[in-house]
Amino acid sequence: MSLPTRNLSAIVTGSSRGIGRAIALRLANDGFSVALDGLPSMQKGLETLSRKIKSTGWESMIDPCDVTDEKAVGGMVDRTVKGWLICMWCVQCIYVPLTFLLSHIAK
Repeated sequence: MSLPTRNLSAIVTGSSRGIGRAIALRLANDGFSVALDGLPSMQKGLETLSRKIKSTGWESMIDPCDVTDEKAVGGMVDRTVKGWLICMWCVQCIYVPLTFLLSHIAK
């Protein structure tokens, strides 16, 4: 099944390595602009991934934060929406209650 990807964007938490990185790359290869999230200590990995996504011709933004910090999550979602007007997908690749993250996207 292919998804229509025109003007689609996604936030991928835990995207600096492992499954999160793989999902972010797949979304970019499928035509998504991807907001990359990880802990601030993973900044270098996020920058490397962002360059790789941009090389596919799609947009990427880096917004490292600790997703257990409600204020930080709200800021991350607000900046993503402000940058792209909409966030269609949120892929959580770390352990934090999903309702916590989605409550900010739904605002």
